[in-house]
Amino acid sequence: MRKLSKDPPEKERREYLKTVGALVAGLAIGGAAAWLGKPAERVEVPGATVTAPGVTETVTKTVTVQITPTPTTPTPVEKLVIGHITCVPYTDEAWGSALWDMAKGVEKEYNDKGIPVEILMAGVPPPEFDDAAFTMIEEGAELIFVPCLGHGPEVWTVAKARPDILCSTGGLGKGDVFPPGTPEEEMILPGNMAVHDIGYGLGLHHFLAGIAAAHMTKTGKLGHIGGIPYPSVAFQLYGWTAGAHYVNPEIDLSQQVWVGDWGDPAKGGEVARSMHEYGVDFIDLTADGTGMGAIAYAEKVGGLYTCGNNWIPLIDKYPGTVFYVDSLEPGVDLVLSAYIDALLDDTWKGKFGGQYMKVGYTPGRLPAYGPAVFNTRIVPDEVMALVEEAYKGIQAGTIDIDRLLEDAKKFWGEQW
Repeated sequence: MRKLSKDPPEKERREYLKTVGALVAGLAIGGAAAWLGKPAERVEVPGATVTAPGVTETVTKTVTVQITPTPTTPTPVEKLVIGHITCVPYTDEAWGSALWDMAKGVEKEYNDKGIPVEILMAGVPPPEFDDAAFTMIEEGAELIFVPCLGHGPEVWTVAKARPDILCSTGGLGKGDVFPPGTPEEEMILPGNMAVHDIGYGLGLHHFLAGIAAAHMTKTGKLGHIGGIPYPSVAFQLYGWTAGAHYVNPEIDLSQQVWVGDWGDPAKGGEVARSMHEYGVDFIDLTADGTGMGAIAYAEKVGGLYTCGNNWIPLIDKYPGTVFYVDSLEPGVDLVLSAYIDALLDDTWKGKFGGQYMKVGYTPGRLPAYGPAVFNTRIVPDEVMALVEEAYKGIQAGTIDIDRLLEDAKKFWGEQW
């Protein structure tokens, strides 16, 4: 753990960081003002000695002396630096843009409170994660944060190579973390690595979206386009499947494609066209930038509706196409803020190291950051009422969401 330039013993670093910025500024400004406003010193010095017959007298006189203080430079406070890596460029109008907005929002929040935090950001393909991480570490990063789901193997490599650096990635169990073929006895998280599971919450978001789509479809045919079937990403497909089956167990879900890439819009558009020709009128997306091609195709042809791929502004950019957004951003916000607080308190390893964590919710309940965001210009009030009813049923425990998700996994043959 990096030591601050002037870290007082027996005082928590977080509280120190919260106050030191204000104190340094206050001392610098207040001190200067005090010196400028201070009255001149009055000093008595011996005067002349007067001698008269029979009398000798020393006359003391008072003179005014202006004392000039020696200026001091306050010790600067070192920033907490975090490396933030994702698998798509931050210009991506889905996952990348959502993460950029989230990270910069968190960074601003802490800096506005006088806590100096800098988040270094890189959007690179997974094979380049380690190079990006090591570069960030050279630039002072104490934590390598990869919010993407399924990139545990890359983060695990960095954590093992640099046990002095904290690392975290998104994921849903060991299948998202360790390289294929890793012996079971070696599937142990090192103490400097954590896995935050936001995928469970997304599965619930997609469940609600599946309910809405199953109520609105005119063809009875729903599709799904995914990037790579990491366990946490496949879990979102299970949510979509469970929601659709909750409304109609016989609904056609045969149009399901894993593209194998997160940043190929052309391929996404091609798959969406094929599904549309088959008769699909609602497509769920777990494909990041690849899904943007599906959105663009749907916008062009009309009558085909899609998921918004994580970034809420897509609802307004494609108001006639994007019927909901599986908003992951607030969940990542919770994770990153919790990590920063623990870093400032120097408690990160004790709270998170070597652990798999569900964030902001417990099994059988919706995430603390709420349901997916629906576009009410597409989703009518009566369907929204049914979605809200299901949401409340999960909260109350009258809908056994875990069983429904498990049934959906079996529907797909538990192949992912």
